[in-house]
Amino acid sequence: MIMQLDWTHNTEEKLLKCVVFDSRQFNQELYYTTSNGGDTINKYFNDVLINSFRRTADSDPWEDEKHWLSKTYSEYVGVYRPMWFLQELSEEEYLEWENTRDWNMAMPLYGISEDGYYLDRLQRHSHVQEGRDMENVIIDQERKIWIEVDSEGNYFKRLWCEENNSFYNVQPCCVFPDNPGRQPISSDEVEYYISS
Repeated sequence: MIMQLDWTHNTEEKLLKCVVFDSRQFNQELYYTTSNGGDTINKYFNDVLINSFRRTADSDPWEDEKHWLSKTYSEYVGVYRPMWFLQELSEEEYLEWENTRDWNMAMPLYGISEDGYYLDRLQRHSHVQEGRDMENVIIDQERKIWIEVDSEGNYFKRLWCEENNSFYNVQPCCVFPDNPGRQPISSDEVEYYISS
């Protein structure tokens, strides 16, 4: 199993959280949080902060932590298999690599999921960031409206990112740490957008 971490986004607290394990039997919980898209990742054991991993221009201690997680808790999170060799390829070599694999996503430096998709620095499946877990109700770039519905019938709106001149993706990341994520909206609001 390839390492893939399940980060949940609390939009009110502007916090991403990944629970590695939560054992009721042994009363133990290991989890990570970040409030800035992953530039600083905090590690907690039983709600006690035990370490912080801050990325700088020269180092990324989160990489070492992912290797540690992979060795220590692979039964929970899978095995970390980064693909750093790709950044050492020439442009021509990388294009050949892409073509032989029919790859049309971002360079997968942090690995490729079991089902063949890009994993980001936080080890999230690209579908998480792209929001493929919901159905689209309205996508109107001109009016800057994107409304989705989940499997339980709850509606959400994605906000427009002026900096990127596009909609925000689903969770904050190191490129857009202030990404507000999906915002819940009422069915009355959805009807208003549909009729206007």
